[in-house]
Amino acid sequence: MRYPLAVIYYVDSALIVIISLIYPVHYWWSYSMGELIAIKDSPFYLSIMLLGKYLLISRVITVLLMGFALYILTVLAFRLYESIFSDEPGNYSTMFWLPILYILDPVIIYLVLAIALPRLAPFLGTLGTNLSGFSSYPLLIIGSEQYVINMGSESLALMVDSQPTLLYWISLTAPALYIASLIERRRSKRFNKTK
Repeated sequence: MRYPLAVIYYVDSALIVIISLIYPVHYWWSYSMGELIAIKDSPFYLSIMLLGKYLLISRVITVLLMGFALYILTVLAFRLYESIFSDEPGNYSTMFWLPILYILDPVIIYLVLAIALPRLAPFLGTLGTNLSGFSSYPLLIIGSEQYVINMGSESLALMVDSQPTLLYWISLTAPALYIASLIERRRSKRFNKTK
């Protein structure tokens, strides 16, 4: 076995995907705004509760995401085999990017609530005036925070909760191992050139 860190990266990535599929808490991150909306998601799972009711589209999307997870597992298994038995294993960076890009979820929510809705407010008339209160939405919430939306003379207080799960923190091992495996491969190539 010429690339042990690559093997560890592929095994770790496969375990993260498998745990995400079979562990009862399938999601990496949960968001909620009071009783209004609750979202639990990962790259392989989505659950949306709107006003306390589960949205069926979540189940459809989850089936597609599970197919994506099975595809990733197939590629990881092939790359693991290559890393063990080949002199030059291929590179597969999906499990590097998924946890890193996952932090974009709260940023996307911020962009929609704090930037897009207030910009659309003049075009939406009375509804737009009501939605303009979202312009003070904070960029990143980890934990719970009370958020007040002012709508003319009325105000609405919501408890915003945004929590990464233990599974998300565990998934961050894949990017660290991926970087280590890239360094290992580069050093091995440099060493082989000097021979």
